[in-house]
Order: sequence, then C-alpha cells, then structure tokens
Amino acid sequence: MKITLDGETIDYTLEKETNLFQVLFSLSELLRNQRAEITGVVLNGEPFSFWDRSGAENIPIDTVRELSITSQTAVEREFEELRILLQFFYLLNEAVQKKQRDAVTEILTEYPHIQPTLEQHLRSLFPAEGSSQFPLKDPAVGTEEEWATAENFTQQVIILLKGHI
Repeated sequence: MKITLDGETIDYTLEKETNLFQVLFSLSELLRNQRAEITGVVLNGEPFSFWDRSGAENIPIDTVRELSITSQTAVEREFEELRILLQFFYLLNEAVQKKQRDAVTEILTEYPHIQPTLEQHLRSLFPAEGSSQFPLKDPAVGTEEEWATAENFTQQVIILLKGHI
C-alpha cells in the first residue's frame, strides 16, 4: 500500500490495523501531535469521505492500493476560512454597492453557511450565536436606509477580516 501525505510518500508500517478506518484514525493521531488534521482522502484514485466511519470500517486494508491524505494545521485552516469569508464579503459588498437586488438575494442564500464561521472569527463584533444577522432582510423591497446599513455592514466586516489575515 502506498500512502502519501500532502503529496509526499510516507513510510507507514501496519501494526494491528485491519481496515481503512483504523489506518485513518492512526494517521489522524499522528497529525494531531503536529497540530494538524486530515482534510481530504483519496482512496485508490477516488475521493473518499473520511467522515464515513462505517464505510471506512468496511474496507479491508488489503484492498487499499493507494491512500492519499491531505492535511492542514489549525493556522492554515483559519487562514483559508478567513480568505473564503473575505471573498464572500467582497462579492456581497460589490453587489450591495451597485444595488443589484437579484445578485444580493442569490449571494445571501449562502450566508447561513458562512455565518457561524464569521461569528467564530469575529467574536468581538458578534459575541452571541446568530448576532451577525445581515441587515438587509429582503433586497427586493429594501429601503435606502437598509441598503446603506448593509453597505456599511459589509465594509466593516471586510476591514475586520483583513485585520485578522
């Protein structure tokens, strides 16, 4: 079995591992000691959901020809999250400034997915869960004041995110 970690072949000796889950668990323990975690798995050339414990437990280790693992440290993960948040808010800010109602509506469909991460990174601004509600409730009928508040909100978030990167 060939195992690569972040593109580098690693020397890994099986001890008592009999299935893929046990190998992934062992590798995640090694990474934890380096303050890193598994972020992706490719099994025999196909992406594999490493969160699928029962699936991994049902794959005998002798059927694994190639296992490719990607990992990130907490610092790398935080940087990537901040970069994604910043991209999101640049896009949202541009649409708000231009009062592109349809674009803002479409972008805001993703807001519930990024909101917890935003609150996690900007605790000083959003101390409570759910406190980062976007100020423009319905772009289709938003008032001038709501649009101005939304623009100010996006600009403030961008400034704060840039300060964290």
